[in-house]
Amino acid sequence: MARPRNSVPTYRLHVRSGKGRITVADHLGRPKEMFLPGAFNSGESLKEYERILGILRTHGGKLPPPASGLDLTLNELVFAFTERKAEIDYIDADGKPTTEQRNFRAALAPMLRLYGSMPGVDFGPLELKAVQRAMASGSWMTPQECEVRRKNGKPIGWCRKLVNQHVSRVRSLFKWAVSEKLASPMQLVELQSVAAVKRGRGAREPEPVLPVDPETVQKSLPHLPPHVRDMVLFQLQTGARPGETCALRPRDIDRSGPVWVYRLASHKTAHHGHARAIAIGPKAQEAIRRHLEEVGPDDYVFSPARQDSEIKAARRLARKTPVQPSQVDRCKAVAERKPKQRFLPTVYARAVARGAKAAKVEHWHPHQLRHTAALLIEREHGAEAARATLGHRTLNMTLHYAGIDLRRAAEVAAKMG
Repeated sequence: MARPRNSVPTYRLHVRSGKGRITVADHLGRPKEMFLPGAFNSGESLKEYERILGILRTHGGKLPPPASGLDLTLNELVFAFTERKAEIDYIDADGKPTTEQRNFRAALAPMLRLYGSMPGVDFGPLELKAVQRAMASGSWMTPQECEVRRKNGKPIGWCRKLVNQHVSRVRSLFKWAVSEKLASPMQLVELQSVAAVKRGRGAREPEPVLPVDPETVQKSLPHLPPHVRDMVLFQLQTGARPGETCALRPRDIDRSGPVWVYRLASHKTAHHGHARAIAIGPKAQEAIRRHLEEVGPDDYVFSPARQDSEIKAARRLARKTPVQPSQVDRCKAVAERKPKQRFLPTVYARAVARGAKAAKVEHWHPHQLRHTAALLIEREHGAEAARATLGHRTLNMTLHYAGIDLRRAAEVAAKMG
């Protein structure tokens, strides 16, 4: 006979964040993990834990339905938003979460840590300004999280552009809440009165994304893993975004003509009704040809799992001493961490950073390749050709990517004397 479920959730420590967490049953009986405000074992955290226990006792060991009125705390409001909005709307054509889900989690984290137990109706412009300042300074983070960012060479506070984007996402939460009658329209109007952070006023400026020198890329290529190397070459020739390169699959490529066409079902501006097609010329075709021969139509052209297998096979072939019987297959039956079938842009960027470090060149990242492609195409074929290749709707955006061509400016200055 199965042991009955314990209706009192265990209060546990989440080591990475230093917060308390519990696992409770929602109104449908499904397990949901909740992070409590404040540090583990702090008065604020334990008070929220006792409040949730009281709710569970009142509703038979489950959380009440999210739409229970305007008395929801911010923790409960975000829970309802995630369940009824983010997890439904922010998915791609394959039903997988888009990066916007991750963006919302990051945007709402400072608010929940500072005001998670506050009733949602009490969150006003003064509280939003405090969250805005905390985002810019990083004061909402735990000492452990700050130390991790320092070790990774990252600033503690967020840049001005990211702060403004995340504050806009906080407002989007309350805009949705108004549509669900979980917040009042006047509250949304008050939150919209909070101005964006201006340049030079309270938040650091983001570092501009500049084109990477093609010579730097060439020096890095020998130090990159095989799939990552081909991803760099493909991106440099097509001007594709890192995420578009990671998502490349044979079924999305029309190979009927001398120039192939990569048509994306899901992309950055798909929600605006825009189509996205990438022309693949002979050099870009050469970068992906061998991969297309090894995978099925629904597989990803570039794969960490296949790359890992190729690297191990190459090492085995290069081995000069006999393979001992105990070393024929040392793979664990259940590995703790297995390579994925698809690259994530963050994984791709880390691999490029390691290659640049091994090549002893300046640090660069994959998104710079799109800027480099824009600059090279604009230099050789003009701005309109660069706009068409990069898939921009306006020429101004293409010129932003191409930046100022100092080489061309120097040639003009030399001619003018």
